[in-house]
Amino acid sequence: EQLTQAIKLDPGLVEAYRDRAVARQTLGKTELARQDFEKARANGEDDFYLLKQFSILLKTLADTVKTDGTSRAKLIDECSKLCEKGLKLRPHNTALLVLQTEIQFQLGGNNLVKARSSAQRLLEETIDRQQKSYAFVVLGLIEQRQRKEEMAADFFRKAIFSNDKNFAAYLNLGISLQNQAVTAPNQSAQNAMLKNALTAFQMALKLQPSAAESLLEKIAKVQADLKNFADAIEIYSGVIRQ
Repeated sequence: EQLTQAIKLDPGLVEAYRDRAVARQTLGKTELARQDFEKARANGEDDFYLLKQFSILLKTLADTVKTDGTSRAKLIDECSKLCEKGLKLRPHNTALLVLQTEIQFQLGGNNLVKARSSAQRLLEETIDRQQKSYAFVVLGLIEQRQRKEEMAADFFRKAIFSNDKNFAAYLNLGISLQNQAVTAPNQSAQNAMLKNALTAFQMALKLQPSAAESLLEKIAKVQADLKNFADAIEIYSGVIRQ
């Protein structure tokens, strides 16, 4: 209310629009927050706090767009540009660097080169173990997309070393090991990879029980590949009953 009154008294007060936008963002009033951020930018120069918060808002809006791919692409593109501007003002801000890395990875294609660079830069800049773990996961996913499963698995292991509660690291380590097992040189090597994949999937399930259905299917598949058919059938039956 005070910010709204301040805007009525001075419609060109950039800080009031910016701070009301953040307040509305916190309350989940995303469209109103977006309007305020745009008015703040129209009335004055961009400051770092505005760019950072507006970037976060646009990423949130993009994540909620499910049907209109064009709208989502525009939001992601705008968010990317704001991140770049923000990082020019504060090159060492790791929170914004995380967001930029995520956006570049989601854009895919040629942007994966940028995502790799941003993730490597994040590893150099941050001392936060969760941020380091995130960067390693992104690097692993990039290698995974290029079917370089051994390198991908190494990055996922580094992610787990940095943060042993990283669900995505365990999940994708399991997938990489599963894929490596297909081309293993012999049965012994294949079984070792499958057993490690099984452990990774079980850890992922422990961390995120809400993902049980898809993870149990993966676990059952590994058990079947290990020729533990009774265990595989029991798990598949449980999934079907659910």
